[in-house]
Amino acid sequence: MKQIQLVVFLAILFILATSCSAENEKDPSDQLPQTITIAGIQQRDTVFLHFDLKLKTIRAQRTGKLERLVEKPEFSRNSLLVQFDDYDVFVALSGEKESLKEELLNKIDQFSPALRPVDKKWREFANKIGPGNLLPALPAYQYKEEAGALEEIHLADKYNALLKKESEIRNYFQMSTESGFIVESFAKSGDYVRKNQPLISYHSKKVNVTADASFKLTKKIQSQLETNFVVRLPGDSLRIIKRTPQQIRYVLNLKQKINPKMIPGYFIINQTEHVFIIPEKYVGKEQKVKVVTAKGIKRMTASSRNGEYVVFSPERALTVERP
Repeated sequence: MKQIQLVVFLAILFILATSCSAENEKDPSDQLPQTITIAGIQQRDTVFLHFDLKLKTIRAQRTGKLERLVEKPEFSRNSLLVQFDDYDVFVALSGEKESLKEELLNKIDQFSPALRPVDKKWREFANKIGPGNLLPALPAYQYKEEAGALEEIHLADKYNALLKKESEIRNYFQMSTESGFIVESFAKSGDYVRKNQPLISYHSKKVNVTADASFKLTKKIQSQLETNFVVRLPGDSLRIIKRTPQQIRYVLNLKQKINPKMIPGYFIINQTEHVFIIPEKYVGKEQKVKVVTAKGIKRMTASSRNGEYVVFSPERALTVERP
């Protein structure tokens, strides 16, 4: 009887052992769901910036006393930056202009009746000569008698001499060639300065900026860049002058001076595609991943990154199916 009980016990033990072994050999992947939904991870990347912001120096173009040196922090193109004391030169030039005007009018009064057709032309020319005016253009001679009469007072020689002096007096004024902001002044009105002495340093209102990336700069990324420019820099306009897939060149119009040391060297932007980490069991042959979409199954090729399989998509989430 005891032997029968032992045989029965051993038979039950064998059945239980066989059953447990079968369960242990069963592939756990069979328990994985057919599809899973994976949330994407927002990618961030760097766009590097290169600003062409150079400090420029205005130097004295002559030796003399400064009548005026611009003090406002902002100036426009063709505005007066530097004025030297030109009183003595101006007075001397004005006197010579008045003398020529008077001499010419006296000569016109002596014109013969044959020169009446050109009387008006020369009177108008003479009346335009004055201390506060630039010399008008010298009229052309029409008649030999006209030329002879005016050469008696050496009109052409005196006119050319005054024209040269008038040109030289412009050396007492220095005008801006572009709009800008003063960074530092090295002199002040009333100072006596030497030729080539630094007077002010400034930077232009318009600055060229190049945005470089190792990836494609899409319209969405461009929008992020331009938002960053508005928030981070005191500009009132931004214009694209050239673009390639991985580079955009801008002209930025500044509203105030900026410290070159404070200029950002890069912007961090959000990539337009999300990265999805795909479990190995959901990656098929040739690293293909079956993505479930409203239009059916879409096969995407996974990349290997840090020992994981990843795919990229602008979607925020992907539903993938087991191969």
